[in-house]
Amino acid sequence: MIKVKTGVAGLDKMLNGGLIAGRPYLVSGVPGAGKSIFGMQFLMQAVQEGKSGVYITMEERRRGLKQNFEVFGWDIDKVRVVEATPELGNNMWEIRAEASFINMTLNMNNLTDTIKQHLVSGVDRIVLDSITTLKMLYPSEVDARREILSMIHFLTDTGCTSLLLAEKWDDGRSMESFLAEGSIELRIIEEKGIKKRALEIKKMRGTDFDEQWRPMKITNRGIIVYADEALFKP
Repeated sequence: MIKVKTGVAGLDKMLNGGLIAGRPYLVSGVPGAGKSIFGMQFLMQAVQEGKSGVYITMEERRRGLKQNFEVFGWDIDKVRVVEATPELGNNMWEIRAEASFINMTLNMNNLTDTIKQHLVSGVDRIVLDSITTLKMLYPSEVDARREILSMIHFLTDTGCTSLLLAEKWDDGRSMESFLAEGSIELRIIEEKGIKKRALEIKKMRGTDFDEQWRPMKITNRGIIVYADEALFKP
């Protein structure tokens, strides 16, 4: 069993060494929980190892991402960014990738074809930000389920280790949490007027893992998980 490091300090200890390579995983949380930071930190780990990854953004343009991640000292030019964002003023969605520009109606075939073009030598990680936005493209839940399942199968077939980022507003289980090989949740908890950040591994097929909520922080180096500390003091 080959495992890959997540790049998130403390998390690999909770995962007994990291994520099983070549599988798709879900990373969910409320807005502002740190999902995009988590995703880019995962790709920056690949860069540290002399490899690269693909970051598909469906919410923010590349320029905004670059500015947001500069505070952590990350150079996103070292990963391959694919923009799949709505075009202002009409119902068209654009797909932009590196220097090329393709103006097309966004659908699963167009998106997967674009990702395939970026799966060059050295690319072994993919981050999709976010699966929630992708689901909004489809008029019915049945269509969304079919297309998300198609995306998960595609990601598995690439042989890359993939993260699907998703918004989570309640304690219910989403369809992608059942389909992914593992699920990690980021949460902001308020206790006595004080906000705390926490991380929980909800499931992880094929490996043992720490099932406890653990404290986490977003620092100038990215996310740090305190794997040896309890979230709530007894």
